[in-house]
Amino acid sequence: MNGWIQRLLGLTIVAGALEFLLPLGELRRFSRMILGMVLVFTMASPLLSLRGLGPPALPSLSRNQPQKQEDLVRRIFELRLAGELTELLEGRDASCREAKAHWNSQGQLERVEATIAGGGLEDARELIAKHLGLDRVRVSVVEEGTE
Repeated sequence: MNGWIQRLLGLTIVAGALEFLLPLGELRRFSRMILGMVLVFTMASPLLSLRGLGPPALPSLSRNQPQKQEDLVRRIFELRLAGELTELLEGRDASCREAKAHWNSQGQLERVEATIAGGGLEDARELIAKHLGLDRVRVSVVEEGTE
């Protein structure tokens, strides 16, 4: 029963984070429905186990997998950061293809690596550093295809 509660809590937190990151419109409604169904199946899994239908249908995100949770949260953040940087560079005919964030032990953003498609790498570096409140030397920008 303890594992079920942990699973439900972990899934609720991940679902809440994903819902926050979803765009408005039809995709958001569809995604909410899917996330709701996943939560319903997770809540129903103990009942299915009582009926002898086997183990819960959904794997646990919280039990014995803290590294996977951390990787998932990091990946979600980096996808959101890449989208934010693309919006920032939109008027400069450039877009961010990938962004990697590096944190220090206190949880503060230490440096960022961005892969940019289009021109103006130095201009992009300055813009990203200013936007994120970092020193210019803490932002690494490479052109797509030259890594």
